[in-house]
Amino acid sequence: MADVAFEQSYSVLARIASAHAARTVRRHRLPSDARLDLQQDAVLELWRKRQLFDAERAGWLTFADRVITNRIRSQMRFLFAARRGYESQLPLHKPKDFAAMPDSRIDLRIDVERVLARVSRFDRAVAVGLAHLSASDVSRFLGVSRSSVYGAIERLRAVFTQSGLRSYNKRRRQVSAVGLPT
Repeated sequence: MADVAFEQSYSVLARIASAHAARTVRRHRLPSDARLDLQQDAVLELWRKRQLFDAERAGWLTFADRVITNRIRSQMRFLFAARRGYESQLPLHKPKDFAAMPDSRIDLRIDVERVLARVSRFDRAVAVGLAHLSASDVSRFLGVSRSSVYGAIERLRAVFTQSGLRSYNKRRRQVSAVGLPT
């Protein structure tokens, strides 16, 4: 029954999800392309939970609205937790990376991981982000100001220097051993 209700009401469900997502994007000043992502994620969550629908408890549209609203709220909680540095810890490497690395890079990577284990989650997120992104991109990704990212870079530089990992000159530009601009 839930499958039939989902299929028959898909256009209405998509509009409900779109309205919730648009309101959330406006309220939290998110990029406009986030609306479609939130909408699609909410409809997908409803499709996953369609079997939990109980006609004795509520109507289909009420159930759908609750699932969509709760999913968008969960996404926003996750986003704000990531901005504050409380997201789940992501590994710095995949196990297969070790086989492809020369021994000196493995040693450096282990040293970097040991140093990053001692810093805050936010500073760790900045360091991991800087491995692939510019400071401006990291600030946009984490949803913080560039000055916060540069403050984290200064703290990271101090921790790496205290740990014995010092900067070296590469192509006339100072770059630390872990890729942080100096």
